[in-house]
Amino acid sequence: MPISEELKEVYTSNRTDTRFYDTVELSHPAFSQVYYLVRDTSAHLWNIEGPSVTFMPYPFRLTLPEAGSNQQDLALSFDNVDRTFMKELERASEEIKTPIDVIYRVYIDGSSFCQITPLNLKLTNIVADPFAVSATASRPSLYEKKIPTGNEAFYDSRFKGLWL
Repeated sequence: MPISEELKEVYTSNRTDTRFYDTVELSHPAFSQVYYLVRDTSAHLWNIEGPSVTFMPYPFRLTLPEAGSNQQDLALSFDNVDRTFMKELERASEEIKTPIDVIYRVYIDGSSFCQITPLNLKLTNIVADPFAVSATASRPSLYEKKIPTGNEAFYDSRFKGLWL
């Protein structure tokens, strides 16, 4: 995931005038709205590949994927989840085949544009208790994809430009 030069400088220096902000976008067809959350105490207006949206402050923790690992899992934990969001999660859990989409972005002070390539993930392994909701956001594993067989197989007689 490419990182902007400005964000590299913020990560590597001890600057007090510029902060970085972790954000997540949560969406699902069963949700009443798309949730734009920022790990901060105040709301921010930022650009998301086109329109600007307001990211609402919300207490959450995240653990970034380890560098060099094959699977890019992001561990998320949302503290003090209110009843409204819990109902949204319950509605989404009724649609087992449609996971909750998560987009992870990073912003910095003084810029309304994302400083990394947005990381598109799916929320899995959701665990809720009275105090927090924790989950893993990961990319689908390409190793678990089904390979076409039978009539749907890629034979060179059906696909003349395919080199086998």
